[in-house]
Formats: sequence, structure tokens, C-alpha cells
Amino acid sequence: MGNLRLEQGDVDQVYALLETALEIAPDSLSARFHLTQARKVRTGDANLAALEKMAERQDQLSADQRVSLHYALGKAYDDLQEWDRAFPHFLEGARLKRMQLHHDAAADAAIMQRIAAAVDRDLIERLRGAGDPSDVPVFVLGMPRSGTTLTEQILASHPEVFGAGELSDLLDIVQQPFAGTRHGAAFPESLADLSPEVVTAWGTDYAARLTRAGSPTRCRGTIWRWG
Repeated sequence: MGNLRLEQGDVDQVYALLETALEIAPDSLSARFHLTQARKVRTGDANLAALEKMAERQDQLSADQRVSLHYALGKAYDDLQEWDRAFPHFLEGARLKRMQLHHDAAADAAIMQRIAAAVDRDLIERLRGAGDPSDVPVFVLGMPRSGTTLTEQILASHPEVFGAGELSDLLDIVQQPFAGTRHGAAFPESLADLSPEVVTAWGTDYAARLTRAGSPTRCRGTIWRWG
């Protein structure tokens, strides 16, 4: 509940809920982490002292807990302008987090090249005009960290727009088999076999999914954000 209140910006409630959580479970690293995020750490902060004690026995913590611990300590020392102490914790938190990820940049680059090769100018011209005429989707396109989340929030503040967040529906639709696909062709090479009829069916399916995702009482547009 404290974390949800933090997302809503209800700071006073955040403090009360997290302090109650710590009264029940003083060793709750989750509560201590979110308390660090919710307010600026001051000299003599009791929560920081508790985090420092946890760091002395971090070998007893799980990998996820160690990530949270180091990011919390980094934030705390940063607030205190003790940057020489903050940065090593940020680095260690990032190192531990990276060990849990299995991102292959080369594989991502390869799939992007395959998509670019499949969706060429000829395909776009051949399918031009196909699709569903619905005005429900409002697409916000941009690179990661480019302001797409802020753009979504601004648009979603309008009473006739519903912010749907990052949806996987479009990817789910285009990766499904469809009539007319060559035997053995898979996404994205299968896109070369698209017909206007299939694109229209996909558009109708997508618009229907967005309508179900939005609130029927206040939604005329649904935002789909990528990045």
C-alpha cells in the first residue's frame, strides 16, 4: 500500500504506511527501500542506520534484496551529498541487477534488421489503405527515455482519453499465423505474404482489444506506448 501511495504522490500516507510496516517488521528491506525513495535522507536518519546494519550482513540476503539495498544506500548517500559513498553502491546495485538479466544486444539488432528487410517500401505501398478506420488508437512512438511516458500522461489527463500503458496486443497479433503464409515462414518474414484483407482483420482485432482495455464510460481513445 505504501508503494501504491508513492506512485500516486500521496506522500503523507506513504510515510504513515511504511512506518507502520516497519513497526510490524523492522527488517523489511522493501519498506526501508521505499521509505528512502519517498523522502530526502537527512543526517542522523534512522532508516539509513538500519540499512547500513543490513549491509553488514548482506550475505544473508537474496540477490534481489541486495540490489534494493545498494540502490537504497546509493540514494541515501546521494541525498547527503556523500557522492564518493553513493556511487559505489549504485555501481554494485547495477552490477547485481545486470547479472539477473539475459539481454542479447546482437540478437535484438538482428531481429530489427529482419523486420526492416521484410517491411520494405513495396510492401507498404501494396497494403496502403488497408486496415480498420477506427479512431480509437492514439499511438505514442519514441525511443526509450525520450518522454513517451510523460506524453501518455498528458494525453490521458483528458476525460475522453484512457492511458493503456505499454501493451503487447499489437505484437501478439502480427506474430500469429494467417491465411496465405508460405509454409514454414515465421515472423517477421511472414509479413511479406500479408494481404489487405489480413491487415484489415488485424486492425479490427486490435481496435476491439483496445476498446475492451479502456473504460467504456470515459474512453474514446486509447494510448499505446512503445518505449
